[in-house]
Amino acid sequence: MKKGGQISAFFIIGIIIVFLGGMALIYRAEIYEKITDLELVSGISVPEEAKNFNDFVLQCVRQTAQDGIDRLGLQGGYIEMPTDKVLVGSINMFSNKLEILPGFRTAYWFYQQDNGVEVTDIPTKEEMSQQLKNYIDANVEECFRDFVDFPDYKVGYRKVSSEVSIKNSEVQVVLNMPTALMIKDQKFNFDTYKTRIKVALGDILELSRRIVEDEAETNFLETKTEDMMVAYEQIPYSGSDLSCGVKTWYLEKVISDFKAIVLENMHKIRIVGTDYTAPRDDLTKYFEWDVGSKRNPNVNAMLTYSKSWPFYLSVTPEEDGILKAQQVTDRMGDVGFVAKSMFCMNDWNFVYDVKYPVLVTLYDKQNDYTFQFAMQVVIERNQPRKAKIVPDFETDKEANYCAFTKNVESSVSTYEEVGLEAATKPLDGVNIKYNCITHSCSVGTTRLNGEDATLITAFPSCIGGTLIADKEGYHSVKELDVDSNKQFSMSMTLEKLIKMPVRIHVNRDTGSGEPSSEEQVIIELEEPDKEYRTMIMYPDQKEVNLIPGSYKVKEYVVRSGSAIKIPGKEVKTCVDVPTGGLMGHFGATEQKCTPTKLPDVELTNLVTGGAEFEWDVSRMELYTSDYVKFYITANPIPESLEELSKVDLKQADTLLPVFLNE
Repeated sequence: MKKGGQISAFFIIGIIIVFLGGMALIYRAEIYEKITDLELVSGISVPEEAKNFNDFVLQCVRQTAQDGIDRLGLQGGYIEMPTDKVLVGSINMFSNKLEILPGFRTAYWFYQQDNGVEVTDIPTKEEMSQQLKNYIDANVEECFRDFVDFPDYKVGYRKVSSEVSIKNSEVQVVLNMPTALMIKDQKFNFDTYKTRIKVALGDILELSRRIVEDEAETNFLETKTEDMMVAYEQIPYSGSDLSCGVKTWYLEKVISDFKAIVLENMHKIRIVGTDYTAPRDDLTKYFEWDVGSKRNPNVNAMLTYSKSWPFYLSVTPEEDGILKAQQVTDRMGDVGFVAKSMFCMNDWNFVYDVKYPVLVTLYDKQNDYTFQFAMQVVIERNQPRKAKIVPDFETDKEANYCAFTKNVESSVSTYEEVGLEAATKPLDGVNIKYNCITHSCSVGTTRLNGEDATLITAFPSCIGGTLIADKEGYHSVKELDVDSNKQFSMSMTLEKLIKMPVRIHVNRDTGSGEPSSEEQVIIELEEPDKEYRTMIMYPDQKEVNLIPGSYKVKEYVVRSGSAIKIPGKEVKTCVDVPTGGLMGHFGATEQKCTPTKLPDVELTNLVTGGAEFEWDVSRMELYTSDYVKFYITANPIPESLEELSKVDLKQADTLLPVFLNE
């Protein structure tokens, strides 16, 4: 029994040893930090006669270090601010620093250059420690250079050098300064002065880093910005109303309102785990941002924007500083003439590029310490940060960008597919454009060079730009995500537009065949994958340019003849619309009524039929056929408004167009 008891005791002791070893591994970082702390506070005891001098030097070290730590906090982790390679101006309106007040700047931790290059510049704890060390080494001697408070002491010291360690809840500083001190006949020697500044800089840095990383992962701020664009009626985004006049907005007013809306909403955002109290309603939850950091109950986090800071906004379509809605009926050709006589409706769909800064401020209330840095919020073509489609337009304002940002010389070769076999051969005279975000630059034209048609030139600097090749008689082709900051060689093949004669067959209850002299047929064709669109207005237009592909087709028959009279009256149209402000985003609505006076109208052009369908066009059909024939069904001429409203434009049994030979 005794032997068994000994074995049990050894077994228990072994378990304890294994447990303690495991705990040591788990908490080795914390143990190491505590040992470091003990080393900091331990050392040579200071004689009473020299204590005042020692305390004076330590106070100088603390004050100098505190000044450097404060500057680190106010300037985004930098004492010496990073330089910007591009001067602030029309080409670079944001720089890499945000000017909070005149002469007072803080660093961007994320920003996008004007050429679309995204920059994430977060200083590491080691870099900040080095900057603080350099600051202490350069400035601490100013505090005690003459030792005027100790006239009876003789002091000699050699070159100072500091060591800095940023911890979660404090900053530790060791000043290496070999010092010889004579007090009367006594001599004292000191080598190091150790102190600590209570500030949760390590915790704040970790929280700051998580904010930037989560923003990159989730686009939280961009999503909130998109919500503002949708929810606030001051920003025309996408919508419609029943009014006959053209609805307009002034761009300057939109920008001013947008800045005010960002100002109003940005300060409501709260970082989960930091110090804030608010009612737990839906609106409060909407503004909560969980960046996945540990709890920081002693840190107050705040996001702000100021109207005096830069704000970039570009919107299309826009003309001379005015945004215009469009009457729905204006896009319907002759069919629109019929529709306009019955109703009015504005609709608008605007595409925005937006860029503005946000200041993130973290306040350690326990130690009265502020740390702040800036980030940019970037919307490209109504999408967070990286847009995949670039607008195809060019204006005079592009001149500076296109002329002065040219970088690496690259080449573009252009070809065409010829004949039924789609053989490839060089195609010269192709105009090359390069688009970057809101900029569109004409780069040059390809020329025959041996067996290729090539353009070799320097392209404007951009990451993720769009290359466009265009020539009359051909369908333009695009290449997305082209990085012009490094040399590239691109081949682009264009499709020739095949001109095809058109014939129309109208199916009627009373005699089918060619459209009558009172009928006009309108056909819209769209190849969405290749972004190709065209239209036929028969009999005025009896040919159509086609390329191989899968088309979406809409057909209309418009007939002129006997008039249908619609008596005038005043109507009031009421709809539930989202309320102004972000409450509309959560479903709150209000009723808006629009009175409209309709005069007496006589309709003489009537939509009597139509169809919508999908249609595949092959290369063989285009190259081996003499013409294409479309079939469309026309109903009897409506004799009343009620009959007109029953005209079916989406018939199930639709004959598809066919390619034929003479």
